[in-house]
Amino acid sequence: MKLLISEAQLEVLIGHINKSSQPIRENWREVVLGTAMLMGIKLTGVNAQTASNALNNAEVIQKIGKTLSGPEIEKLANTLEESGLEGAMDKLQANNFKIETNLSLAAEELGLITNISIYNTEKTTK
Repeated sequence: MKLLISEAQLEVLIGHINKSSQPIRENWREVVLGTAMLMGIKLTGVNAQTASNALNNAEVIQKIGKTLSGPEIEKLANTLEESGLEGAMDKLQANNFKIETNLSLAAEELGLITNISIYNTEKTTK
């Protein structure tokens, strides 16, 4: 399944990531863009290169895995929502198999073993 976002939504997402003055944590931009690429969101230019580099970096892959498999996924979804991706959490949950598979493949290329499971926020909200 591919996710389609408008060019305006992509610009908002990129703008939010670029101007974010809050250092939530090191490599957050790479985590967000890498996850977007894992979700199938088409990135262009510098952002595509940043996401590609992120998925070729063992430290960033581990941070993406940790973010997706724990409650920090909500922070990630909020960042994506604030950037214009409507229903980000639903899209993360709906594409969990694709994201997990793509992350595992990226990790394998670096000789890492990752076995993540996308954190299910429905368990905590009900």
